[in-house]
Formats: sequence, C-alpha cells, structure tokens
Amino acid sequence: MARSRGILYFAPEIPYSEVRIDDDEIISQFRDRLVGFYLQPAKQLIASETIFAAGVLVICCMDALSRYDVDYHRFTKHCDRFPKWMAGELRSFKGDEKLAIRFYKAFRCGLVHEARIKYVGEFSLDTKRTVTLYGNFFVINPYLLLDEVIDALNRFVSKFIGDNAFGQRFKAEMWKDFEGHFPAPKRSLLLARTGKVQGR
Repeated sequence: MARSRGILYFAPEIPYSEVRIDDDEIISQFRDRLVGFYLQPAKQLIASETIFAAGVLVICCMDALSRYDVDYHRFTKHCDRFPKWMAGELRSFKGDEKLAIRFYKAFRCGLVHEARIKYVGEFSLDTKRTVTLYGNFFVINPYLLLDEVIDALNRFVSKFIGDNAFGQRFKAEMWKDFEGHFPAPKRSLLLARTGKVQGR
C-alpha cells in the first residue's frame, strides 16, 4: 500500500476509493499498479545503474504475476508455481524448469529473504542475453529481464480480456488478497473461486 497526503493509492494516481474489483477496469488498474510501483521505478534505477535494487523490483512484479495468473493456480506451493510460471511465460526460461528453479532459489529467494543473490549469481548490464551461464556463475541482465516481464504482463492482460473465466477468477483472487480496501463486490464474484460461476 502507498499512502500520500492522506490518500491510500492502489496504483499511481489511482486511489483505492476509485477501484471497483468487480469491474473490468480492474485489469488496467492492476497493470498501472505493476508498471507504476515496480517496472517504471526499476527502469529508472537501471538507467542510473542501480541494478541490484532494480532487480528486486522486477522480481517482486514476477511474484505478483505468478500469484494472479490463474493458469498456474493448480500449483499451490509458491516454490512450484513461481518456476512453472517463469518456464511458461518468460522467453529466456521457456520450457526450462531446471533453469527457472535455479533462478528462483538464487535470485528470488535470495533477494527477497536474505538481501543477497545466492549460489554465485549476479546482475550485470554487460551481457547481451537475459541469462548467461559461466561455469558456476549465473548472470542475469536486469534490463533484458525487465523487458521479458513487460511482455509477460501484456500477455496476462490479454488473457483477462480474452477469457471470461480467467477474468472472473482473477477478480476473486484480488478480492481475497485486498478485502477491506475495496467495496464489497457482487456475490457472483465471491462464488467464482469455487468454480460455481463461470460468467460475468
């Protein structure tokens, strides 16, 4: 949450009071949240070569996308879902679950929980690929990773727009996590997580 001058914001320039979780506009507001609070600041940090902090923000955005992409909800444990999402949604990890698990352990868990990159991992802007392996060294270019995450976010929005069931389940998960900040949604949305309601 981000409060400024007495107003609590869901995204830059979007107060919680203007968010209706059962409205389709929630997907553009969610996109504005991830871009405004995470991806745009990460881009600015990369421009100033503050790449460690930028990497943390990009990974937090990846966490959010893997959390709310209902195509991956069958993986109930985060340690399973996050790498599965990476292998399914990011170009440089496409189909390579082993590499995604390595990233999860070294970068995601290391940075989020211990403020360090584990297992001889590092960020670098000197490489020309998102992922570079030098023996035991695991190098991530945060600028290129950011670009892949932006593409994944755009596909996420397309899923919402193109699939009624996906959209309904996404709204239900948002309500579950943000209950108390939003006005109560329609009853149909509250039932969506059970699979009883498929339409809007």
